Amino acid sequence: MRRFLFLMGAGLVILFAAGCAGGAAPDQPVQETQPAVKVVTTIYPLFDMVRQLGGDKVEVSYLLPAGASPHTYEPTMEQVRQLARADLFVYIGAGLDDWALQLTEAANQELTMVELAEAVTLLESRYYHLEEEADQGGHKEDC
Repeated sequence: MRRFLFLMGAGLVILFAAGCAGGAAPDQPVQETQPAVKVVTTIYPLFDMVRQLGGDKVEVSYLLPAGASPHTYEPTMEQVRQLARADLFVYIGAGLDDWALQLTEAANQELTMVELAEAVTLLESRYYHLEEEADQGGHKEDC
């Protein structure tokens, strides 16, 4: 009987120890990490928007330095090379950054381009109408 109790006690201790021991980690599927999509934008606000939307899945840079005019900017050769390595190019369009379109012609043939102006309805400029009135003889009121 003593031997039986001893074997039962030893068996319970072994079972208890086996239950408390940490088992091998379950097989986790191996996730292949995709390389980040290389995105180039023309201006900082677009850079920030793409960075926030894409998170760690995108590698974003922008071309226009702070204080430069988007109408007359001329990119550096390094920026041309940067655009040539990009997967996606995001720009405003609507005549704001036409210099960027000239860059894309010489850059990457497989470059995907996104013009944000195509997604919105542009409002007419009030300034444009004032120019027309000035060309037609001046003021509405003659004093």
